[in-house]
Amino acid sequence: MLAVEATGWQVLGELRRTVNLLRAGDDHAPPGNPSPRLADLPALVTSMRSAGLTVDLRLPEHAEADPGRELAVYRVVQEALTNSLRHAGETHVTVRVSTEPHLEVAVTDSGPRHGDVREPAPRGGHGLIGMHERVAMCGGRLRAGPHGPGFAVHAAFPAEGPR
Repeated sequence: MLAVEATGWQVLGELRRTVNLLRAGDDHAPPGNPSPRLADLPALVTSMRSAGLTVDLRLPEHAEADPGRELAVYRVVQEALTNSLRHAGETHVTVRVSTEPHLEVAVTDSGPRHGDVREPAPRGGHGLIGMHERVAMCGGRLRAGPHGPGFAVHAAFPAEGPR
């Protein structure tokens, strides 16, 4: 629950920064914290490990992209890890980010542990829809669905942003 609360506060901060950007001409707008980047993924993974996930992060050294796509990757990973915890419990998750030849992220969980039966989450969430929309805004494509006993999310972004 603490991880979900922290995620909520991060999203509110991001929304506040977006509103501040829209008020760019307003000298009274308070400065915001920078949006999460690829370099912030290890801290996110650490927080999810403390919530019970076993996470293997594969992130190229000095990985970079434009800020919008980096934020999209960060939010996809954040939502996928939160969904894994919510639906599979204390499972093993692999997060793989690559930047060559183009930006891609894959998050795959191994499903619930043997004998760990989870109640199906209530319908009505917007996590997968939000991931699709965020990735599409950057000109990318997202696939999400069952993968063996677990679940996989894969987002691929073109070498350049949308035109």
